[in-house]
Amino acid sequence: MENHLQRINMDSTWLIVLDGIKILVDPWLIGTETDGFKWLNRQWHVESVLAIDQLPQFDVILITQPYDDHCHIKTLREIYRGKPILADKRSYGKIKKNLPDAALHMINEKKRETYNYKGIEIFLSPTDMLYNGCLIKSNDKRILYLPHGIEIKEKFLEHFPSPVDVVLTSASTYTLPFWLGGKVAKGIENVKQIQARFNPKKIFTTHDEPKEGIGLVGKMAKKYYPKQEEFTNELGTHAFIVNSHDMLEI
Repeated sequence: MENHLQRINMDSTWLIVLDGIKILVDPWLIGTETDGFKWLNRQWHVESVLAIDQLPQFDVILITQPYDDHCHIKTLREIYRGKPILADKRSYGKIKKNLPDAALHMINEKKRETYNYKGIEIFLSPTDMLYNGCLIKSNDKRILYLPHGIEIKEKFLEHFPSPVDVVLTSASTYTLPFWLGGKVAKGIENVKQIQARFNPKKIFTTHDEPKEGIGLVGKMAKKYYPKQEEFTNELGTHAFIVNSHDMLEI
Protein backbone atom coordinates (compact mmCIF):
# COMPACT_ATOMS: atom_id res chain seq x y z
CA MET A 1 0.00 0.00 0.00
CA GLU A 2 0.91 3.64 -0.38
CA ASN A 3 3.29 5.09 2.26
CA HIS A 4 4.72 8.58 1.94
CA LEU A 5 4.96 12.04 3.48
CA GLN A 6 4.45 15.45 1.93
CA ARG A 7 5.51 18.67 3.57
CA ILE A 8 2.73 21.24 3.08
CA ASN A 9 4.44 24.26 4.64
CA MET A 10 7.76 25.03 6.32
CA ASP A 11 6.13 25.33 9.71
CA SER A 12 4.61 22.02 10.73
CA THR A 13 1.85 20.99 8.33
CA TRP A 14 2.21 17.52 6.79
CA LEU A 15 0.25 15.04 4.77
CA ILE A 16 1.10 11.58 6.14
CA VAL A 17 -0.04 8.63 4.05
CA LEU A 18 0.07 5.15 5.60
CA ASP A 19 -1.57 2.12 3.97
CA GLY A 20 -3.34 4.58 1.68
CA ILE A 21 -4.93 6.51 4.59
CA LYS A 22 -4.25 10.26 4.17
CA ILE A 23 -3.78 12.19 7.43
CA LEU A 24 -3.45 15.99 7.31
CA VAL A 25 -1.45 17.08 10.36
CA ASP A 26 -1.64 20.53 12.00
CA PRO A 27 -2.84 22.50 8.96
CA TRP A 28 -2.02 26.21 8.82
CA LEU A 29 -2.40 27.46 5.25
CA ILE A 30 -3.78 31.00 5.42
CA GLY A 31 -3.59 34.06 7.64
CA THR A 32 -1.44 34.64 10.68
CA GLU A 33 -0.86 32.85 13.95
CA THR A 34 -1.60 34.79 17.11
CA ASP A 35 -0.67 33.49 20.56
CA GLY A 36 -2.59 35.31 23.24
CA PHE A 37 -2.59 38.93 22.11
CA LYS A 38 -1.16 40.52 18.97
CA TRP A 39 1.25 42.55 21.08
CA LEU A 40 2.58 39.29 22.53
CA ASN A 41 3.04 37.26 19.35
CA ARG A 42 1.72 37.47 15.81
CA GLN A 43 3.56 35.65 13.02
CA TRP A 44 3.12 34.75 9.37
CA HIS A 45 4.64 32.45 6.78
CA VAL A 46 7.59 33.60 4.70
CA GLU A 47 8.13 30.33 2.82
CA SER A 48 5.86 28.88 0.11
CA VAL A 49 2.65 27.27 1.36
CA LEU A 50 0.36 25.10 -0.74
CA ALA A 51 -2.79 27.03 -1.59
CA ILE A 52 -6.05 25.57 -0.31
CA ASP A 53 -7.16 24.70 -3.83
CA GLN A 54 -3.88 22.81 -4.34
CA LEU A 55 -4.13 20.84 -1.10
CA PRO A 56 -3.96 17.09 -1.77
CA GLN A 57 -6.97 14.98 -0.90
CA PHE A 58 -7.07 13.81 2.71
CA ASP A 59 -9.24 11.50 4.81
CA VAL A 60 -8.84 12.95 8.29
CA ILE A 61 -7.34 15.98 10.04
CA LEU A 62 -5.09 15.55 13.08
CA ILE A 63 -4.46 18.44 15.49
CA THR A 64 -1.72 17.70 18.02
CA GLN A 65 -1.61 20.86 20.15
CA PRO A 66 -3.74 23.93 20.80
CA TYR A 67 -1.38 26.67 19.64
CA ASP A 68 -2.37 28.72 16.62
CA ASP A 69 0.41 27.37 14.39
CA HIS A 70 -0.96 23.83 14.95
CA CYS A 71 -4.66 24.43 15.62
CA HIS A 72 -5.46 27.21 13.14
CA ILE A 73 -9.17 27.83 13.18
CA LYS A 74 -9.29 30.03 10.05
CA THR A 75 -7.65 27.24 8.05
CA LEU A 76 -9.88 24.55 9.53
CA ARG A 77 -13.00 26.49 8.59
CA GLU A 78 -11.87 26.52 4.97
CA ILE A 79 -10.75 22.91 4.59
CA TYR A 80 -12.55 20.52 6.91
CA ARG A 81 -15.66 20.06 4.71
CA GLY A 82 -17.18 17.34 6.83
CA LYS A 83 -13.96 15.37 7.24
CA PRO A 84 -13.33 14.00 10.74
CA ILE A 85 -11.01 16.01 12.98
CA LEU A 86 -8.95 14.27 15.66
CA ALA A 87 -7.69 16.66 18.34
CA ASP A 88 -5.74 16.68 21.58
CA LYS A 89 -7.70 17.57 24.71
CA ARG A 90 -6.74 21.26 24.75
CA SER A 91 -7.51 21.76 21.05
CA TYR A 92 -10.83 19.93 21.32
CA GLY A 93 -12.59 22.75 23.18
CA LYS A 94 -11.15 25.42 20.90
CA ILE A 95 -12.37 23.61 17.79
CA LYS A 96 -15.74 22.71 19.31
CA LYS A 97 -16.40 26.36 20.07
CA ASN A 98 -15.51 27.55 16.57
CA LEU A 99 -16.70 24.59 14.46
CA PRO A 100 -19.63 23.21 16.48
CA ASP A 101 -20.85 20.99 13.63
CA ALA A 102 -17.48 19.35 12.94
CA ALA A 103 -17.09 15.57 13.24
CA LEU A 104 -14.71 16.03 16.15
CA HIS A 105 -13.01 13.31 18.24
CA MET A 106 -10.75 13.82 21.24
CA ILE A 107 -7.44 12.00 21.80
CA ASN A 108 -6.63 12.81 25.43
CA GLU A 109 -2.86 13.23 25.64
CA LYS A 110 -2.97 13.47 29.43
CA LYS A 111 -4.34 9.91 29.53
CA ARG A 112 -1.97 8.76 26.76
CA GLU A 113 -4.87 7.74 24.56
CA THR A 114 -4.73 5.97 21.21
CA TYR A 115 -7.32 6.46 18.47
CA ASN A 116 -7.72 3.87 15.73
CA TYR A 117 -8.71 5.39 12.40
CA LYS A 118 -9.35 2.71 9.77
CA GLY A 119 -6.49 0.58 11.04
CA ILE A 120 -4.04 3.44 11.64
CA GLU A 121 -3.24 3.96 15.34
CA ILE A 122 -2.71 7.56 16.46
CA PHE A 123 -1.25 8.05 19.94
CA LEU A 124 -0.70 11.35 21.79
CA SER A 125 1.41 12.03 24.87
CA PRO A 126 3.15 15.08 26.38
CA THR A 127 6.80 15.64 25.45
CA ASP A 128 7.41 18.32 28.09
CA MET A 129 5.27 20.65 30.21
CA LEU A 130 3.84 22.54 27.19
CA TYR A 131 3.87 20.34 24.10
CA ASN A 132 2.74 16.97 22.77
CA GLY A 133 4.24 14.30 20.59
CA CYS A 134 2.39 11.88 18.35
CA LEU A 135 3.01 8.33 17.18
CA ILE A 136 1.24 7.34 13.96
CA LYS A 137 1.41 3.60 13.33
CA SER A 138 0.30 1.19 10.63
CA ASN A 139 0.98 -2.53 10.54
CA ASP A 140 4.56 -2.03 9.40
CA LYS A 141 5.44 1.67 9.83
CA ARG A 142 5.96 3.87 12.87
CA ILE A 143 6.19 7.65 12.45
CA LEU A 144 7.10 9.71 15.51
CA TYR A 145 6.07 13.37 15.24
CA LEU A 146 7.89 15.58 17.76
CA PRO A 147 7.50 19.15 16.46
CA HIS A 148 8.98 20.61 19.65
CA GLY A 149 11.44 17.80 20.34
CA ILE A 150 11.15 15.94 23.62
CA GLU A 151 12.50 16.55 27.09
CA ILE A 152 14.96 13.76 27.83
CA LYS A 153 13.29 12.47 30.97
CA GLU A 154 11.89 8.98 31.36
CA LYS A 155 8.42 10.25 32.29
CA PHE A 156 8.12 11.66 28.76
CA LEU A 157 10.22 9.12 26.86
CA GLU A 158 8.70 5.93 28.25
CA HIS A 159 5.33 6.34 26.55
CA PHE A 160 6.78 6.27 23.02
CA PRO A 161 8.04 2.93 21.65
CA SER A 162 11.47 2.28 20.17
CA PRO A 163 12.59 1.83 17.47
CA VAL A 164 10.62 3.85 14.93
CA ASP A 165 10.92 4.15 11.17
CA VAL A 166 10.70 7.93 10.83
CA VAL A 167 11.08 10.89 13.17
CA LEU A 168 9.72 14.33 12.28
CA THR A 169 11.24 16.91 14.61
CA SER A 170 12.69 20.40 14.73
CA ALA A 171 16.43 20.93 14.27
CA SER A 172 16.20 24.66 14.91
CA THR A 173 16.76 26.40 18.23
CA TYR A 174 14.19 28.93 19.44
CA THR A 175 14.80 30.19 22.96
CA LEU A 176 12.66 32.58 24.99
CA PRO A 177 12.93 33.78 28.58
CA PHE A 178 11.65 31.07 30.92
CA TRP A 179 8.50 33.08 31.69
CA LEU A 180 7.57 32.97 27.99
CA GLY A 181 8.20 29.25 27.58
CA GLY A 182 11.98 28.78 27.62
CA LYS A 183 13.50 26.68 24.85
CA VAL A 184 10.49 25.91 22.65
CA ALA A 185 12.62 24.42 19.86
CA LYS A 186 15.44 22.35 21.32
CA GLY A 187 17.89 22.17 18.42
CA ILE A 188 20.32 19.62 17.02
CA GLU A 189 21.48 18.34 20.40
CA ASN A 190 17.95 17.22 21.16
CA VAL A 191 17.67 15.59 17.72
CA LYS A 192 20.83 13.61 18.54
CA GLN A 193 19.23 12.46 21.80
CA ILE A 194 16.07 11.47 19.93
CA GLN A 195 18.17 9.55 17.42
CA ALA A 196 19.96 7.66 20.20
CA ARG A 197 16.70 6.78 21.95
CA PHE A 198 14.46 5.83 19.01
CA ASN A 199 16.96 4.65 16.38
CA PRO A 200 14.95 5.90 13.38
CA LYS A 201 15.75 4.87 9.83
CA LYS A 202 15.11 8.44 8.67
CA ILE A 203 14.92 11.85 10.34
CA PHE A 204 13.11 14.74 8.66
CA THR A 205 12.94 18.29 9.97
CA THR A 206 9.72 20.10 10.80
CA HIS A 207 8.59 23.29 12.56
CA ASP A 208 11.65 25.21 11.41
CA GLU A 209 10.30 28.06 9.28
CA PRO A 210 12.01 31.41 10.04
CA LYS A 211 8.66 33.18 10.28
CA GLU A 212 8.28 36.94 10.36
CA GLY A 213 6.16 38.63 12.97
CA ILE A 214 5.50 41.33 15.49
CA GLY A 215 5.22 41.29 19.25
CA LEU A 216 7.22 40.63 22.38
CA VAL A 217 7.96 36.98 21.61
CA GLY A 218 9.70 37.73 18.31
CA LYS A 219 11.75 40.53 19.82
CA MET A 220 13.00 38.40 22.71
CA ALA A 221 13.56 35.10 20.87
CA LYS A 222 17.05 33.79 20.13
CA LYS A 223 16.89 31.72 16.94
CA TYR A 224 19.20 29.40 15.03
CA TYR A 225 18.43 27.39 11.88
CA PRO A 226 21.05 24.82 10.82
CA LYS A 227 21.87 24.03 7.19
CA GLN A 228 21.80 20.55 5.62
CA GLU A 229 25.59 20.12 5.81
CA GLU A 230 25.63 20.70 9.56
CA PHE A 231 22.62 18.44 10.03
CA THR A 232 24.26 15.62 8.07
CA ASN A 233 27.59 16.05 9.86
CA GLU A 234 25.90 15.77 13.25
CA LEU A 235 23.36 13.01 12.52
CA GLY A 236 24.38 11.12 9.39
CA THR A 237 23.17 10.71 5.84
CA HIS A 238 19.69 9.52 6.88
CA ALA A 239 18.85 12.97 8.34
CA PHE A 240 17.32 15.57 6.03
CA ILE A 241 16.26 19.20 6.16
CA VAL A 242 13.06 19.09 4.11
CA ASN A 243 11.81 21.78 1.74
CA SER A 244 8.19 22.88 1.50
CA HIS A 245 6.07 20.68 -0.85
CA ASP A 246 8.68 17.87 -0.85
CA MET A 247 7.27 14.35 -1.26
CA LEU A 248 9.17 11.74 0.76
CA GLU A 249 9.01 7.97 0.46
CA ILE A 250 9.11 6.05 3.75
